[in-house]
Amino acid sequence: MNLLLVLLDLRAKSAQIEKYEQEIHRRTVEIEKKTNEVDRLNRQYEKLTVNTEEEGGRSNGPLEATIVNLQREIGTKDQESAELQRRWVGFQTELVALVTKNNSLTERVARQKSERTVLEQRRARLDSKYAQNRREIHELERSMSAMHTDMTRLNTLISKNTSLQGQLTNDNFNLET
Repeated sequence: MNLLLVLLDLRAKSAQIEKYEQEIHRRTVEIEKKTNEVDRLNRQYEKLTVNTEEEGGRSNGPLEATIVNLQREIGTKDQESAELQRRWVGFQTELVALVTKNNSLTERVARQKSERTVLEQRRARLDSKYAQNRREIHELERSMSAMHTDMTRLNTLISKNTSLQGQLTNDNFNLET
């Protein structure tokens, strides 16, 4: 029963590992999308800044505002990307821990299976020995019954012999007298 529980626990852990792997894959795809978006925004920013020249540190108006907004978006996307990467590392760490636990449970199950096999073989030997002892007891009981029958027959014959001997003695005594 304990082995069944361990197997069920292993299956649950395997399902959880698979779920984490899918989540990690999904997060990796999200990171790639956000990285591509940051690259696109950087290219767009470069296109906008190539055509503009600052004169004495002054702003060029709406283009400068666009640049500031794009830089803010890039910063936000970088932060989101860093957060996703941090979470991804956390998931990877958890996955490694689960795989390690899964491996130890697998080893434990294998060890318990081998112990169970040894115990089953031992039980089979003991069952065989028990059956043999039962047969020997049955044979001894049959032999005892036969001996009781022989003893009864011998006692009957001894009794007959004694009574015949007594009768013979009386007959001899009567003949002599």
